[in-house]
Amino acid sequence: MPNGTFYKPFREFAYIQGNLGKMDSNWTVIQTSHYAKHLKPWLKFFPMNKIFVYSAEELVSNPAKVLMELQIFLQLRFYVRDAHFKINGTGGFPCLVDPNDSDLACVNESMKAVHLPHNNFEFGLTNNMKAFFLKKNQDFFNLTGKYYQWI
Repeated sequence: MPNGTFYKPFREFAYIQGNLGKMDSNWTVIQTSHYAKHLKPWLKFFPMNKIFVYSAEELVSNPAKVLMELQIFLQLRFYVRDAHFKINGTGGFPCLVDPNDSDLACVNESMKAVHLPHNNFEFGLTNNMKAFFLKKNQDFFNLTGKYYQWI
């Protein structure tokens, strides 16, 4: 772990008393993962076709594609393209660069991305998470018309 930091197993955060019984729905990470709950208030003011939705995973894996879709959505002239992205060697994350400046570093040393390894979840944990988030994710997919394979 970075700098000798100890990280508790995910189950100790996600479940009440760390067991695989009941998920702790008050945990901030769980709360922020209810995407439909956070989207619904906005839909009182804006129709869904005026809200741009994308997955963070795709933004990391294919930022030019996501930004191309955003430029289309906002009806902007196409400016950002593949050449505007460089992958930072410390965490594998893309950053925006000036394609005309080949000497430009992706990130400076003080801004290195930290990539923590994802250990395989316990079998029961993954199944419990799928069951817990099934309805919440389906609500989000129904609102947006987009489906993401998160778990």
